Amino acid sequence: PWEEKGATMDRELVLQRQTALPEMVVPDWAQLLTGGVDVQHNRMYWTARAWGAKMTSQNIAHGVVETWADLEKIMNRQWPDTNGELRWQVNLCAIDSGYDSETVYEFCLQNQDWAVAVKGSSNPMLQRYRKSKIESVESRAFGQPLYLVDVDQYKNLISARLNRPLGDGCFMVHADCDGDYADQL
Repeated sequence: PWEEKGATMDRELVLQRQTALPEMVVPDWAQLLTGGVDVQHNRMYWTARAWGAKMTSQNIAHGVVETWADLEKIMNRQWPDTNGELRWQVNLCAIDSGYDSETVYEFCLQNQDWAVAVKGSSNPMLQRYRKSKIESVESRAFGQPLYLVDVDQYKNLISARLNRPLGDGCFMVHADCDGDYADQL
């Protein structure tokens, strides 16, 4: 029978995808940076990832913050390239709105030039994501974009990319990646 590839990932597979680049350094092959945020009761887990050709990607940093102001500071900071030049910034950050939706919507509304609200779909989808709109008429963010994502499709995509050798098309992590991040992934 069918087994989701994402369900078979483990810590060692993630840690085997460490590159030689230290944390907070953008690889030379990068074309853009994205951010991702998982909102919890009393904290937010964040990650910044470099993307290049053939869906090559590498986590350049990750961490935990407790305030929206701290998250904004991280996602708007400048990241250095391999020569130490500060020339990179997160282009787009997806923020999970499954918990504390209204606060996430408000934050994304105030930072709509770089932040979007996302929510996992409760049903399988034909595509990986679908653009929707915030439908709560009581919300100040009414009508703003909300992206519904098929979480299982993304888990399978990440799993497949983790199984590639380091280099083109691989889902990689920086040299200083810790076991906690690997476990969460």
